Amino acid sequence: MVLWHGRGANEGHVLDALAGALHREGCTVVVPDWDHSAPDRGAAALRASLDSAFALADDHAVSVVVAGWSLGGTAALSLGLSGPSVRRPAAVVGLAADTRGCSPLDGTVPAERLTRPLDDDPPPLHLVHGRADTVVPVQEALAFAQACRAAGARCTLDVVASDHAGVVGAAYDANRGVCVPSADVAATTGLTAAVRAVSAALIGSQTPPSP
Repeated sequence: MVLWHGRGANEGHVLDALAGALHREGCTVVVPDWDHSAPDRGAAALRASLDSAFALADDHAVSVVVAGWSLGGTAALSLGLSGPSVRRPAAVVGLAADTRGCSPLDGTVPAERLTRPLDDDPPPLHLVHGRADTVVPVQEALAFAQACRAAGARCTLDVVASDHAGVVGAAYDANRGVCVPSADVAATTGLTAAVRAVSAALIGSQTPPSP
């Protein structure tokens, strides 16, 4: 599976706690760095990580799941809703995803994508959002999940007692201006929910769709 970090340049380390937890669950995890301040908003790096993941998955006859946090979650959701002309993962996980943000992958806004008919049945979307998120309000996740269901897209939402960084097992360090892995309550609660969502996505990706 692929994990995309958020807006900060080359901050894959923010996802260390989540990547480690998933690795202990037996997952093969790729955590690429990308830079939203690059001229292409980081799109080339995100696409390169997808290409590598798909190639590896093809070699081993397994499916790819993409999870993204914050703006990385925006990119992951835009990929899931991109339409049948693009190779998409078997499932997408949005962790504190900014559904009203502009995707660094393709420039679309996931929430706006649901205001017009979907081209086909997108892969399942799994959302995890902290109730105390002050960066992306939980109301946005609730509205997005409702719009998904209204549009016929498969979507789950787990609202947990955590915050923006907590849903990836991290906390914001104000002195350093970065998010770092943490063992506080918000982070442990969020991490548990994130691992649960990714596990559900991985299990679902191995189950053939109903005819």
